[in-house]
Amino acid sequence: MKEWSPSAKRDERSTKVRSARYKTRDDCQKTRRSMRECVSVAMFSEGQSESQNIPSLVSNRSVSKHVEVTCLEGYSQMKQEPSLVREVSAIDKDKKKSRLSLKETISQIKSKLLRKSMPVQTNGKEEKDKFEKCADINYADFVDRHYKDVKPGVHRMNYSVPELNRVITDASITFAQEGTLIDIEAPIIVCGDIHGQFNDLVNMFLLLGRPPQRRFLFLGDYVDRGAMSLECITLLMAYKVLYPDHVYLLRGNHECARVNKKYGFMDECETVLPKDHAVRIWTMFQRAFNLMPVCALINQKILCMHGGLSPAMETFDDVRRETKPIRNPFKGVINDMLWADPDTNIDYWRTSSRGSGFSFGEEVIYEVCRKLNIDLVARAHQLCVDGFWTFADKHLITIFSAPAYCNLFKNAGAAMEVSTQDENGNETNNLFCKLIAFVPWMRGCEERIINERRLWGPELEAGYITDDAFKTLLQRRSTRSTQK
Repeated sequence: MKEWSPSAKRDERSTKVRSARYKTRDDCQKTRRSMRECVSVAMFSEGQSESQNIPSLVSNRSVSKHVEVTCLEGYSQMKQEPSLVREVSAIDKDKKKSRLSLKETISQIKSKLLRKSMPVQTNGKEEKDKFEKCADINYADFVDRHYKDVKPGVHRMNYSVPELNRVITDASITFAQEGTLIDIEAPIIVCGDIHGQFNDLVNMFLLLGRPPQRRFLFLGDYVDRGAMSLECITLLMAYKVLYPDHVYLLRGNHECARVNKKYGFMDECETVLPKDHAVRIWTMFQRAFNLMPVCALINQKILCMHGGLSPAMETFDDVRRETKPIRNPFKGVINDMLWADPDTNIDYWRTSSRGSGFSFGEEVIYEVCRKLNIDLVARAHQLCVDGFWTFADKHLITIFSAPAYCNLFKNAGAAMEVSTQDENGNETNNLFCKLIAFVPWMRGCEERIINERRLWGPELEAGYITDDAFKTLLQRRSTRSTQK
């Protein structure tokens, strides 16, 4: 007789329940499998699945591949059990509802992602202003606008934002096509610092001739200090676009963002231009400045730059190898050419008191001219009382083209005409340099220049001009003459 106990009966009962549960689960899985196959058969018999048309963010390729395999399995099952299609019609409807809800959910997610990736839509006027396009400019008429109403003092050209967009963009493309060192052939007029003195720039064009009648090379510093920097750089860029082989613009140290952000150009843009576009236009100018050439070579004999020489330059290739754009240089040959100064008190090299670049003496100039086989170094970067200043037995010349600088000094401006013609107009194989000075008016200046062939008279030292800063410049000039 089998021994009975309550625990044994309990174990037997749990075993039966567990086996029944396992049997039920297996049957359920089989049923679900058959239903899934029948649903696949129904989908195959009705045509293409709706799930293939759902615009999903996941790969549609994997979904369609899965459906295709399922349909093929269901088709073989349909031949064996065709009656199962009718039994699962209700389940088929539930599947379609679930697919529709999935389609709606995916569409919502997709729309949210698209809204995040697209810019915020504003009203029509703001949208147009934000994405302002470049204007179609007739550059000849645009340049002539600057000469129609010439008058003293500050007067604005009232550029529109699309006009500035066009001029800066076209000028940047033109600068990008030039190398860091450009080769130029005479005849040409070399000009120094302009510093936002727009009226003096226009007067210089009117007196010397406008492009394309005359060819010009500018040595940098078009902006800052003066009150019309925007007009100066815009006019020169327009000339560069219109006559790229007649106007050449070198980069100066003030054509660097860290400098003209501090010394006036950025403030002028924010004052003159619309607030929504001022910083953007200023940034576009900086990108154009980064593409400007830094050095020029006239007939392989006159080396031109804004600042001066560099101890890192052994050959011209050291400059040519520098690739543009050059963003805010702070060391190296490019930085030195923007910042260096000659110094009469030294013979060789010394760290510059400007805080950037070097100062170089007379022996350095002789050595560079001999090593590079050039006759003259032409540069700007420093205020000159006469508009120009020569050094190292006329192997270096400084040119300053902003007369009455900042309305604080009584200095003259100057330009240097380089030509292959002699005084009689005959073509030669030599280069001839002629200096042209623009003298601010003062009592007796015209007669003194014509009769005495000099810019300044003895009244300067006698106290006719009481500007202490100008007197200091005269003293410095006399000291340099004594040292020479």
